[in-house]
Amino acid sequence: MMQRRAPASGTFADAIRKAGVLAINDNSAVLRVDLTKGDAAIAYFEREAGAWRLTNGPMVIAGGGEPANETRIEGGDILKHPIAALAVQYVELVHAGKIDEAMRLASREAQDQWKAEPASERAESAAFRKQTLPSVAEFKLLLPSGVLIIEDGERATLNVIKKEQRPIKAGTVEYSSTTVAIPFVLDNGEWKLAR
Repeated sequence: MMQRRAPASGTFADAIRKAGVLAINDNSAVLRVDLTKGDAAIAYFEREAGAWRLTNGPMVIAGGGEPANETRIEGGDILKHPIAALAVQYVELVHAGKIDEAMRLASREAQDQWKAEPASERAESAAFRKQTLPSVAEFKLLLPSGVLIIEDGERATLNVIKKEQRPIKAGTVEYSSTTVAIPFVLDNGEWKLAR
């Protein structure tokens, strides 16, 4: 899935040189470039032990050109937005192995694309989602520290940072973080998963 959504490297590099925008917020950053036909490519980064690491992307977002109007919702205000409840329901269904039910929370277009994929790709996508999404309990804890970005009142991305620690050897622990980005779209006046 990541390979399918990745921009062509030459196109991505050219777009960065022309008008790439890197937004840095403390230890996280987002690189965004506009592509042709109103599409955009986006990549997320986190600073770990003083070095920047890619955490998600780069990926093409169809119709994701520079928004005319962007709203950021952070902290406890995220929990007041209908996307929060939808995101929790989605994570619960994915971790319960109910991917077809989870996809019923998606837009009509996303559902049609899902049904058109071969069973092997759907199974691979389900496994990838389950692996990359935090557990339900962790997701609920992380949600208020995330950020919900709403573009033009029609598209939204919920970003939460999943943190992990692994002991390497006695007395040494490796920390890592991954930004989990879940896209949403307004479909007939109701927020739905975008994919």
